[in-house]
Amino acid sequence: MIKKNVLSTAKVMKNAHDGQGRIAFVRPFDAGDFETDIAFVDYVELPAGTSIGVHRHGENEEIYFVVEGAGTMTTNGERFSVATGDLIVNRRGWSHGLENSSDSVLRVLVWEVGLAQ
Repeated sequence: MIKKNVLSTAKVMKNAHDGQGRIAFVRPFDAGDFETDIAFVDYVELPAGTSIGVHRHGENEEIYFVVEGAGTMTTNGERFSVATGDLIVNRRGWSHGLENSSDSVLRVLVWEVGLAQ
C-alpha cells in the first residue's frame, strides 16, 4: 500500500498534550490500514520552541524516530537530547514528551502499537 503526497494533508495542532505552540502532523496510516496491532503512524513537525507535552499512555507503546533536527525528550521524568537518526521506545504506562529546543524544525515519525493480549 502506498499513500502519495501525504505532507499536503498536514494539519496544525495547538498545544499537543498541553505542549507549547502549534505543531504540524499527518496521520497517513491508522489501525484500519494494518493487520497487526499498529494503531497509527504519524509524521510530525515541531517548529523551534514548540513541544508535545508530557503525557502517559495505557496499553500501548510508541516509537519515535527523529527524521531531522534536534530536541529534548522526557521519558519517566528523565530528560535527554535527541537528534537525527535517534530511535526512542516509550513503553506501556511510561510518561513522555518532546520539545524542540533547537533553532530549526524537528521532524519525527511516531508509531503507536497496541500490546498483544
